[in-house]
Amino acid sequence: MSDPINSDPEVARPKTFTTYPLSSLFMLVLAIAISLGWWVDRSRIQNKPATSQYDINGPLYVSYELRMTDGVQKKSGVIAASGICIHGETFTIHTESGGVLLSTASLVECSWTKRSID
Repeated sequence: MSDPINSDPEVARPKTFTTYPLSSLFMLVLAIAISLGWWVDRSRIQNKPATSQYDINGPLYVSYELRMTDGVQKKSGVIAASGICIHGETFTIHTESGGVLLSTASLVECSWTKRSID
């Protein structure tokens, strides 16, 4: 005679919880963090106002001084600008007729002031 209690596999073994390796949990958290970071970055880009076209918005007067070769020659100027963009090794002064591209390596001094529109 067989014992009906011990013959049933569901009753004979205690219930166990499913376990996952720690690396799988880490990958899940990493995927959620990357997705959340991407979503936050996208929402910031979409909510950026259109008026902030440049790093520094105008109308401006920009005065600058450049070292040309070995510190011997210097070039300077004052420009009526609509904005300034600073990216890495370039400094771009945007004007109505285009722009002036300056190298930050040769830039000695640069200042700008707001100008009134007449």
